[in-house]
Amino acid sequence: MQRPRKPEGLDGMLERKLRAATTDQETQEERRQRRERELNDLRVVLSTREGRRFVWRLLAIGSLFRTTFTGNSTGFFLEGHRNLALMILNDIQKVDPGNFGILWAEAVAEGLLKDEEEDT
Repeated sequence: MQRPRKPEGLDGMLERKLRAATTDQETQEERRQRRERELNDLRVVLSTREGRRFVWRLLAIGSLFRTTFTGNSTGFFLEGHRNLALMILNDIQKVDPGNFGILWAEAVAEGLLKDEEEDT
């Protein structure tokens, strides 16, 4: 049988809250480090032409450059794709705001925009 818990005093309550706050701060620091690693990974990918071409493909698959309206439930599915593409674009802008211009220029040079226009 479990004994009833003694009411904690002010010291116990403050100690528990301090421990919880410290744990939250460590968790925030870990999240910050993970996010920084993710952005560094994207920097590496965007540093190569092949990486930029792959990222462009993800943005195109995500319907970033075309409408997602279908008039039926497929539109919801496409909006999910588009949301992911917008998240990737947001990360690209965080890494370096000039990267999207580079992606666009390379897509034009390689004729990738024509493929997008044909898909719509």
